[in-house]
Amino acid sequence: RKMSWTWSGDLLRREIAGKETEGLTDGDYIISISGKDDAGNPQKTEVQFKVDRAPPEIKSVSTDKDIYTKNDVAVKLTIITNEFARSMFSLEHEAKGLILNSVMTSTKNAGADNQITVFDTNLNSSLFEDGKYIYTCLLSDDAGNSTTVTGNFVIDRTPPIIQKMTVSPLILAADSGYKADIFFEVEDNTAGSDEVAALQGILQVLPANSEEPIYTKKVSVTTGKENKFTYFGSALPKGAYHIKLKVYDLTAMLLRQAVT
Repeated sequence: RKMSWTWSGDLLRREIAGKETEGLTDGDYIISISGKDDAGNPQKTEVQFKVDRAPPEIKSVSTDKDIYTKNDVAVKLTIITNEFARSMFSLEHEAKGLILNSVMTSTKNAGADNQITVFDTNLNSSLFEDGKYIYTCLLSDDAGNSTTVTGNFVIDRTPPIIQKMTVSPLILAADSGYKADIFFEVEDNTAGSDEVAALQGILQVLPANSEEPIYTKKVSVTTGKENKFTYFGSALPKGAYHIKLKVYDLTAMLLRQAVT
């Protein structure tokens, strides 16, 4: 789009604003001003400006992991944008509230995009308890346009604990239908968060003095209440047996097991 003005006199001051820039698309522009004085001497000057109404474009947001289970690792949050940007970063613990605020600026990577490492810290710090963390990044470019990115990650370094497990009756006979009810209770440090409350149990029946299970079954596990599973042993030959219960949390690691 071209704009032109004609003037005479000793002084010109004109601001390019309002409707005169409404039709301009985002991009770089040059204003060229030419004139002559009364003696015919020419003068020309140019001014560059940029129209930028678009917020930074978020191309990717990533952390190293969704769930962190060890102390000797770092949580690193990286955001890739299409232009230089600054980030106001805040991190909250789901139960404890605000942990920290920080300001980061992007750095140009080898490609055409800009990369911001908005958060990078080692989990050995006592600042980070187990639980769910929610991060918020307000990204702003040089023109003041902004966009917000939110996400979360989980720190879970503490295994669930099997508090107790009992079997009733202890002798399976015809009058009991050859069945036994197995009761167990489990606690988990982050059971209040849906992301880390999902527990899974593996129940096994093994002959006495043997570690080779003859029966294996996945069982549901709920924290804060007594869990019950009914086992039917009519196919078992006479003898002594023991029951092993293994409990896993969302990290899919073997964390605790109880044997009775």
